[in-house]
Amino acid sequence: MEFPITRQRLRNYKANEAAAAFTKQWVQGELAKICSDIEQKVLNTDERKYVYYNSGGKMIKELLVAVKNNFLDCNIGTDPKETYILIDWS
Repeated sequence: MEFPITRQRLRNYKANEAAAAFTKQWVQGELAKICSDIEQKVLNTDERKYVYYNSGGKMIKELLVAVKNNFLDCNIGTDPKETYILIDWS
């Protein structure tokens, strides 16, 4: 818990912590899928790009940060509507 803290934050602390834990778990799961998919692509094809399609997840910004932290010098981007994340290692 970070201080100073407001009454409103104290009242909603449990719910916010639960939401943060859910987001973290979702991001880790999606990142694991992306890593597995990319590994298969590298091993089985000559392609040098991967597209992750966002299936309506509202946590795409958090996932984008995680992807950037794991694919260090790759070109990573998304479209304005955040319907996909493109990872390019060419």
